[in-house]
Amino acid sequence: MRSDSTAESRPVKTAGVYQNWTLIADGLKTGEQVIVSGQLRVAPNAKVTVQSTLPLPGTQTGTKVAGGPAGGGL
Repeated sequence: MRSDSTAESRPVKTAGVYQNWTLIADGLKTGEQVIVSGQLRVAPNAKVTVQSTLPLPGTQTGTKVAGGPAGGGL
């Protein structure tokens, strides 16, 4: 998800799964937002609305995501 709340499709490289978290090895920068639920309903450049905010593991700050902690990227 871009900073203007529009969707962007981008390939990512996963590093495995830990509990319910999909670990991303490459394709994202720190602080970028990821759509993890409802990706099939989102078109590139479409406006998206954040539904929840989850804290980043090991930090007190969070990143905004649409959905829960497990899933892929868009």
